[in-house]
Amino acid sequence: MQDLAAAEKIHPSYLSRVLWLTLLAPDIVEVILDGRQPPTLQLDQLFKPPCGLRVVFVAGEAKVPSP
Repeated sequence: MQDLAAAEKIHPSYLSRVLWLTLLAPDIVEVILDGRQPPTLQLDQLFKPPCGLRVVFVAGEAKVPSP
């Protein structure tokens, strides 16, 4: 990880946080990409495992409730 961070000229701890995003559940990624996340959702919330983002399914559709 040190080599990758150095190659990208970023701090290793930042790289660790960004790589954490690759582990988000597909439903959460879909909600974010579709723009259905709560307006209060901040990137720093996603950097902290577990991200605390709740996804609920209503009629088979993933939705992120507002806090």
